[in-house]
Amino acid sequence: MNFQLKKIKEQGGAPDFDQCAKNPDSCRQFIPDNHREEFETMDKVHKLMTDELNKEGITDPSFCNDPQNGEACLRASKRALPQIEAFGVDVPQAKTLIQEIKQQVEFGEQGVQARGRAKQEFEKSGGTIS
Repeated sequence: MNFQLKKIKEQGGAPDFDQCAKNPDSCRQFIPDNHREEFETMDKVHKLMTDELNKEGITDPSFCNDPQNGEACLRASKRALPQIEAFGVDVPQAKTLIQEIKQQVEFGEQGVQARGRAKQEFEKSGGTIS
């Protein structure tokens, strides 16, 4: 019997995956030993991002899908990125996540710059769109 099935039997059933997404620690017992380092690293990333988002008043990462929260999420990501890079360098999944965050930060910065240019043009034209 493979490790996961054995653990599920020992724990009395399958984990609540919704709860796992909110609190990865609640599913720690289901993680195979050979994936613990990866789990620990990704858990650190999750906690770090959540802490940085909370500093911006964003209580759930899914709120970053709302354009109104874009700049706050961008600031949080920019603060978190160097910290994530520091402890995630040896974990392949963290490397992938670091690249995704870098791309999102770059995209976010481009959006902020475009919004600034549009605002300048709007103000130059006296507040009218031609």
